[in-house]
Formats: sequence, structure tokens, C-alpha cells
Amino acid sequence: MKCCLNPDCSHPQNHDTTKFCLECGTPLILLRNRYQPIKPLGSGGFGQTYLAEDLDKLHELCVIKQFAPQVVGTAAIAKATELFEEEAKRLQQLGDRPQIPTLFAYFEQDRRLYLVQQYIAGETLLQELASQGKFSELKIKELLVNLLEILQFIHQHRVIHRDIKPANIIRRTPPKLAALGEVTQQESPSPPRTTADLVLIDFGISKQSTGTSQTELGTSLGTVGYAPQEQIQMGKANAASDLYSLGATCFHLLTGVSPSRLWQAEGDRWVDNWQQHLPTPLSGKLTKVINKLLQFDPEQRYQSAAIALADLTGNRVSSNKHKVKIKEICLLGIIPIILLLITQSYGYFKYKLAPLNQLFIITFIQNTTRQQGEFLVSACTGEQPCDRWVSSLAMSQNSDFLANGDADTKIKIWDLKTKQLRRSFNGDNFPIEALAVTPDGRMVAGAAHNGKLKIWDVTAGQLKREMGGRNYPFNTLTFSPDGQTLVGANTDNAIEIWNWQTGKLVRTLKDHTDLINSVVISPDGQTLISGSADNSIKLWDFKTGELKTTLVGHSEGIKSLAITPDGKTLVSGSSDRTIKLWDLAAGEMRKTLVGHSGAIDSLAISADEKTLASGSSDNTIKLWNLETGAIETTLLGHNRTVSFLSVTSNGKTLVSGSQDGQIKMWHFSN
Repeated sequence: MKCCLNPDCSHPQNHDTTKFCLECGTPLILLRNRYQPIKPLGSGGFGQTYLAEDLDKLHELCVIKQFAPQVVGTAAIAKATELFEEEAKRLQQLGDRPQIPTLFAYFEQDRRLYLVQQYIAGETLLQELASQGKFSELKIKELLVNLLEILQFIHQHRVIHRDIKPANIIRRTPPKLAALGEVTQQESPSPPRTTADLVLIDFGISKQSTGTSQTELGTSLGTVGYAPQEQIQMGKANAASDLYSLGATCFHLLTGVSPSRLWQAEGDRWVDNWQQHLPTPLSGKLTKVINKLLQFDPEQRYQSAAIALADLTGNRVSSNKHKVKIKEICLLGIIPIILLLITQSYGYFKYKLAPLNQLFIITFIQNTTRQQGEFLVSACTGEQPCDRWVSSLAMSQNSDFLANGDADTKIKIWDLKTKQLRRSFNGDNFPIEALAVTPDGRMVAGAAHNGKLKIWDVTAGQLKREMGGRNYPFNTLTFSPDGQTLVGANTDNAIEIWNWQTGKLVRTLKDHTDLINSVVISPDGQTLISGSADNSIKLWDFKTGELKTTLVGHSEGIKSLAITPDGKTLVSGSSDRTIKLWDLAAGEMRKTLVGHSGAIDSLAISADEKTLASGSSDNTIKLWNLETGAIETTLLGHNRTVSFLSVTSNGKTLVSGSQDGQIKMWHFSN
């Protein structure tokens, strides 16, 4: 079948041999010479959605979103266009993840915008509710665990969904059960559920823009009943807003009662009496969690998905309780299996994971007689959700200590020799998004999600300076080589240069058009380098702020940067799954390294400039020979994206931090 792309066509489907729509006469075209629309899926304020086949991938199914907003007025159309483009940017920013549709393409053709994304076979939870009835408590707990993990991930990437509801969550049908061309499928016998069974869709929130026309309850600010009052009335949305929508979604699935209908009758205060609609009472723990998700006052709600997940799963327990759990795991024989899998994965070097006691999650050492020695194995193996994540990580230049930020909203300083906690600093009750340590190791700077910058004296344990706080969170920080200047990139796509000793903002650099994910400064302090989701790398004169040159070569956004100690080579990692090596003096790309199956989120270079380490959303760390570009080994052990990497000054230990809530120390030798 072929499908007409005229959004006003009343009968868009045509036979394969037809060249012009039999209903409206519109030419039946291939998009980008490869995407063949075959069936309309639905429509909204932004335009139409179609099921399509990718002819370059053996007719693999995909979804095409066509931008044709149902609004009037130049300002309304401009806003709708912006939101449609934002959906593409968000999908690209979030990369490849089973719980989020992958972006394949975004382009303009015949004066219309199109977004092509992964097709998810299955039915929405709204359809599942209609076909199977109200959800049980067990089913809601499973759903909450899965969705809280998804929200934890997208919120870490500073994305707020703003329209979570049953219609925007699909339960994926296992591939072997999915029939070609089917958009929904009734429940069939299926293998055990995993986190990837639930997929969060519709990141555009472009169903309706401001203008003269009105639509049903879906708006550019979310869906009333599901979205909290601060989002609907004031346009303010943050992580707590998404968590409210998740609570409303659980309520709908438990009761079969639409929050939108309750809102029409009672307004936002329907949440005060939500329990009276339950067919049967819930357990105390689940009641407490949903009740906190649905708090009218945003300050009384959960402020992060990680904290809600902790309350739901009960992972916040004492060390003694964790030891009991660990003993049970050992008795079941799981740890030896994990150890065997890990040890078999190591190749050229011999690695061992060093003990790092009680860092984020309770850990222990499992002794083994294998050549690799001792391995640290966490009680949080990825099969169960963690109530902490590694939101930021920084190591002192002499490798004396490690600083981390996590869901506790504090900065923790760990002694790398004793593996003990030295100090912790309060982060203003906001997750710490970025960290940096001065070259002399005396000061640590932390950026909270509220946009504030704080600098502490590590030895004295005193707050020395507080700066910023303009509601634009910093997603990366670094100190200049002389330690006098702090540089940060914020979510306003700007680089801010601060004299941290005076607390004065020295300069703001703006030329990137999208999120800046990484900044580094050359060892001689002359050049500031920034990498952005706009696919470009920019080199700035650090003293004057003048833009010197722009490096272009990646096909997708830049996620990470590293520079060799001699200052001659820049290494960039991208969402396009490649690593590129650049000659900084010539401003030319020298080499492209390919080996990861996911975005390159972190990079580190050994002091001897021989080894490059890369961490990826494919959950692996790869070690490369920096001279030849060959992969020397792949390290397995993390269960989520490896977001942070650092090599100790002696070059013998690699430290990795991951969204699985674990920090690992990898020791290696020839």
C-alpha cells in the first residue's frame, strides 16, 4: 500500500501501483528517496503521523511525523515549528535507548518538515486498559519501576517530557510476535517483561500551539488532569512535574477513571481524594509513593525519579541489611556467574576492579583465584533499580581524591587510597550536575540543577564562594590550568567564564545553537574548546573570547571531548557512535575510530598519551591505542551508559562512573 501525504485527504491509502492519489490527485512520493508512507496512524495539532517502510533497510517499519499544524497566525505557526524541531533535538540528544524511540532523520521536503523515528510495535497503556481492564497493584509496581528508570535517564539529560499519560506509553510487543504492518496487537503469551517493554513516546508536545484555534484537552503545555497546575497555568515544568503526571497515569490505570474528567469536575484538587476511586485499597508503601507523586504543591512532591524509586523498592537500607542481601546473592551463586562473565571479557590487558567501599551503593569484595585477582561486585547489578546515580564525577590531578555528585544532592569527597569518605558538602537540595577540581587539588566546584555554582575548600571543608543561579543549570565545568578561572557551559547554550576568587562573571560566549555537552582547555591555557549537540566543535581564544575556528565532521551531536597532555591532539566523541582525532594546530581531522554501538559519552587519555578510554551508551568501555587507532580491549561490567571516565596520574587505574549508580576502578598492567 501507498499513503497520500496530503493532510487534508479523506481517503489517503492507495494501491502499490498508483502514482497519484485516487482521492485528491496528490503525487504519491517517496520521502528522501527511501521512506514509503503506507498507512496513517493518527493526527494532532502538529500534523499527521504515518506508518512507513524504509526501503534502504529491507522495508523495515518506521514512523513518519509530518508537520502541518492546525493553528492560525504567524506567531502560532512559528511556535509550533519550534516545538516540532525540539522533538527531533530531544530524540537525538537522548540517543539510542530501548525505552525511547530512536530518531532516524529530520528534514524538509516539498516545503514540509518531516521527522522519521523508530516504529514501536505494541499497544499503548490506554489501549491495554481498554482491552484488559484495570491494572493490579503488582502491575502498577512493575510499571512504576520501569518508568521511573526512564524518567531518571531523561531528566539527567535535562529533558522534561511534559505529557506523560497512558496514551504516550507503549508496551512493546516482542519482535517474534509483531505482525508486519500492525500498529496494535492483542496480548499474547510473551517472555518475562523487562525494562525495555515500556517505551515513552511523543517528546514533541506539539499537539497544539497558542493561536486562534482550540483543540481537545491536549495542549502545548501538557494534558489537563495529567499535568500539574504549575505546568498548565504558568508553563513551568521540571522533574517534579513529570512525576506528578506519572502519578496521574498510575491512578488512571488503577481505577479506570480519567484524571481529565475529574479535573473538569473538581479542578486540580481531585488529587486530594484520589484514593476513594480505588476498587480495592493498595498496600501502604504504594499508597505513600503515589500520594507523594500527586501532591498539589510541587515542593511536597518527589524532586527526582531516583528518590521515588528508592521509596518504592526499599533500597535505602542500612549496611547490615545490604550485607544480608549480598550473602543471599552469594548463596544463590549469582556472583560467581557475574565474575565469570566479566573475567572472560577481558583481553589484551589484565584488569581487576578495586574495592571502593559504600560509594553510592553498598559494595563488597568477592575473592577469586582467577588471575585477574579481586573484583568489586555491586549489590545493585542492574537487575534491580538503584536509588543513586552518578550525576557527576571529578578526580584531583594527583589522584589523591575523587569527588562525586549524586541523587543525595551532596558532593562527596572520597580518599582514593583509603577508599573512605573524607567529607561531604550540601548541594542546596538539588542534584549536582557537574564537578571540577582545581589543578592543585585544594578546591572543588559543583554546579547544582538550580544553576548555582559553589566552590569549597576541600581541606578545610568550607564554602569559599557561591555564584550564578540564573536558572540555567550547568552541564559541564572545568578549571583553567592555572586554577584561577572556572568555565562552565549551561543549558542556555552559553559558556560562562568566572573569576571564582572574586565571584565575577568575566565573559559569556555564545555561538552554539544547541546544548554544549563538553568544554576543555588546552594545557597552555590559550584555547578553550567546546563540543555541542549542534554537531560542531568550536575553538575560542581563552583570553579574549574570540572564536578562532569551528571544526565540523561529526554527523550528530558532540557528547565528550578530551585533549592530549601535549596539547596537540583533540579527541571528540559523538552521538554518531564515532570518535574523531583532530590536529589542533592545523584544525584538521586526522582519524576516525569506530567500534561502539552507542553514543560516546565520556573520554579519558592516559598521561603517557598511549591509551584512549571511551565510555558509551552501549554500556561498555573501550581502550584504544591512540597511535594506531586499534581497540586493545573492551571492558564490561556497567549496566547503563558510562558517563564519566578519568585516568589516575600514574596511568595504572581507570575510574568509571555510570548511570547504573556504580563507580568502578579498573587496574591494569601489561
